[in-house]
Amino acid sequence: MSDRLARVLTTLVLTLGLGLGLSACGSAAEDAASTTPGQDNAEMTLKEIMVGLGEDSARVGDGIWVEDFEAISVAAEAIAKHPLVSDAERTSIQGVLGEDMPNFAKGDKAVHDTAMAMSEAAKAQDMALVLARNAQLQSECVACHTNFRDRLADR
Repeated sequence: MSDRLARVLTTLVLTLGLGLGLSACGSAAEDAASTTPGQDNAEMTLKEIMVGLGEDSARVGDGIWVEDFEAISVAAEAIAKHPLVSDAERTSIQGVLGEDMPNFAKGDKAVHDTAMAMSEAAKAQDMALVLARNAQLQSECVACHTNFRDRLADR
């Protein structure tokens, strides 16, 4: 097996595993996924948004598995245009993170940009680039979770 094929298969397996793992998180907030991406929803909590992002990530993984570029593109764009937190939720997050809030916002922008790049790669039917962007997206998500999840979960 070539090194390139081995890397692609490894990325695919990791992508699917993380996507399935994320989709299992917090399924009680399934209603969060029914909101319009990119729209402010006064009722949305950060946790509900994260659950929706996990579900969209799982849809990306499902699309990769069956090479459904349209499904990948739609799910990646939903990640990029996820609902916004309410004003009260934003104030709460800022209160916890303080001076670290710009880093949180920077992470959200990185996820947005990478998800849009993945959507474009899917539209171009470039599976290698889709896989690369998906691996990058997962890395960005995990980095954000590592830096912020514990502090934000207990507020």
